[in-house]
Amino acid sequence: MKKWKAGFYSRLSKDDDNFGSESMSIRNQIDFMTDWAEEHDDVEVVDIYTDDGFTGTNFDRPGYQSMMLDINLGIINCVIVKDLSRLGRNTSKVGELKDEIFPSKNVRFIAINDNVDTMGGVDNNDLSDFKLVFNEYYVKDISKKTKTAYRSRARRGDYVGPLAPYGYVKSDNDYHKLVIDEEAASVVKRIFIDYSNGKSGRQIADELNREGILSPMNYRLQKECKPLKSCCWSSNSVLQIINNEVYYGDMVQHKREKVSYKLSTRRVVAPEERIVVRNTHPAIIGEDIRSLIRKRKEDAKQTRNRKRKDGTKLEIKFSGLLICSDCGNKLAATTKNNRRCYRCVRYNNSGDTACSSHLIYEDVLLNYVKQEIWQLVKQFETEKEGFVNRMLINMNYERQSEVVNAKLSLIDTNRRINEIEASMVDLFEQKQSKIISSKMFAIISNKYDAELETLLQSQREYDMIINRNNADKAYVIDWLNALREIKVSNVYDRKSLSRIIEAIYISEVGAQNRFQIKYKIGFINDEHFDLKTA
Repeated sequence: MKKWKAGFYSRLSKDDDNFGSESMSIRNQIDFMTDWAEEHDDVEVVDIYTDDGFTGTNFDRPGYQSMMLDINLGIINCVIVKDLSRLGRNTSKVGELKDEIFPSKNVRFIAINDNVDTMGGVDNNDLSDFKLVFNEYYVKDISKKTKTAYRSRARRGDYVGPLAPYGYVKSDNDYHKLVIDEEAASVVKRIFIDYSNGKSGRQIADELNREGILSPMNYRLQKECKPLKSCCWSSNSVLQIINNEVYYGDMVQHKREKVSYKLSTRRVVAPEERIVVRNTHPAIIGEDIRSLIRKRKEDAKQTRNRKRKDGTKLEIKFSGLLICSDCGNKLAATTKNNRRCYRCVRYNNSGDTACSSHLIYEDVLLNYVKQEIWQLVKQFETEKEGFVNRMLINMNYERQSEVVNAKLSLIDTNRRINEIEASMVDLFEQKQSKIISSKMFAIISNKYDAELETLLQSQREYDMIINRNNADKAYVIDWLNALREIKVSNVYDRKSLSRIIEAIYISEVGAQNRFQIKYKIGFINDEHFDLKTA
């Protein structure tokens, strides 16, 4: 009689009615399967796989993944569950496992309570397929009921979030009501007052950090007597507080929602679809400060969206094109003294401890870029074919350097692939000779597989670079035509600039900014231009 090497699989979701501590239900499933196995001499239990607290619609579970790995390694060839719903509640995925994946790997699948045994002479397919549909419907129904309950509470003005917002705590008398946390609320008041007086989010964050005031996360961790993390106030954390209507005593909920009960992905809910209930809890910020904040936001919006005399909107000419040479982040558009300017995103969020501002005014940069374009067009009109050939050589140089690096990297990659393949052969022989255990073999081979997959992907990428065609003359001519069109039309908008420019790198040397342009055909020269910031 053939002896099947079986693995028990048990799962319990938080959505299950009997969800509990490590869990008696998990224990009951294992006991139930053990009793069944003792009555069947053709089954030998090799391992037990459990997922406690994991939904059945998502198969990214550690116990399940471990079981599938052991199947692929040949450690088990039989999977036993108490019923189909324990394997999962996704009809198509469980059906694929039962009808396609397990049979293709010669794996016997047994769902005891559902009378399913794919290689033991019992497989009530019609009934089991119906149960798969019912199991998925169960999750969908639970999801719908949970969502309805949450939204019903939200419409009543109850707070349904897991953690109270900074400045509040949940009431001891009613878990769904907020009461003011005076210590944190004093910081919230200060933030609103400073912002209403004209300070930026970055300035407020810097002051809070200098004074050693804990960030919202660390404040909560301290209250819970947990180790603090290396996080501090940032412009984003300050502006999140400023933009949160909870501090005016109003509750705005249902800001994000799952796209499907089968997925963990969430989408942002449109403002008009959110659940808003006014005056649900004590306000930290009064209407006087609220009016000042609203006015500042409206003024900022008008500045951002200011229009020309003909009514057309002033665009952000260098949006997405400016890069900080020091930290690699983009430069974001803002306004200073009613002038469009750009600053390093990392500086905006984390202050001068992370990077310097790299402040650059749009009109100043545009004048320098215009001069560069005029100079290039003048050279083209003077040299004609000679200039085109020089651009081709330049473009080929850029690509040739990339190709050389790819060839060197490919040699190293191929050598490492050969080493791994040889090591895996040795590893398999050691397993067959019982020098190493099956579990150790699985751990090591899994690491090799992951590294090999990464190396093979790199190999494909290097091959693409090496086999890529050299610079196309027509591409260079199209680029030069775009260059001339900009000069002739004198239109320097975002669309035109992005046709010829790939990126502009901004560096900060002392009090002086410098820039270097990388065109669509690469860097034309290594020159860095000094840039006055005023």
